[in-house]
Amino acid sequence: MKKFVLVVLAAALFLGIGIQNASADNGLKQGTFALGVSTDPDMVIHGKYLLANDLAITGGLGFGLKGGDAEGTDIAVEAGVRKYLKVADFAPFVGGVLSFSSTNDSNTTGFALYAEGGAEYFLSKHFSFEGSARFGYISNDVKNPVTGVKFKDSTFGTGRAAIGANFYF
Repeated sequence: MKKFVLVVLAAALFLGIGIQNASADNGLKQGTFALGVSTDPDMVIHGKYLLANDLAITGGLGFGLKGGDAEGTDIAVEAGVRKYLKVADFAPFVGGVLSFSSTNDSNTTGFALYAEGGAEYFLSKHFSFEGSARFGYISNDVKNPVTGVKFKDSTFGTGRAAIGANFYF
């Protein structure tokens, strides 16, 4: 299913690049809301509110369902801020994200503080694709389900890379 979503997003992006738009009429306007979905590799539903044409606050709810030997549910909640470096049909951005996650099958909870970079490409005033990558501090508290032993795992590095689609209204 994940591969299907990626193929559909990629096809729509390539079709959209062929659409010529002479003006930079996009959804980056103060007071605008956006809802979207991205993969990282779990599905994340996210929203943003533009405080200014080039500054947004963001939030997201991620979820993943596993089957087979790795049964369980992954849930993540995140909040952040995003600064657009250019307000145009191709809009690069930088930002920061605070994330909390929980994985039920392995009894893991995590906290992360990321720096984020990426870009959005607007196909129309109300629709865009985006790609992003995160780098930062990740800390996980892990409880072994068999022995009950707890330990902390902290790293500094790449957190995720994602692609997504947004709808502005």
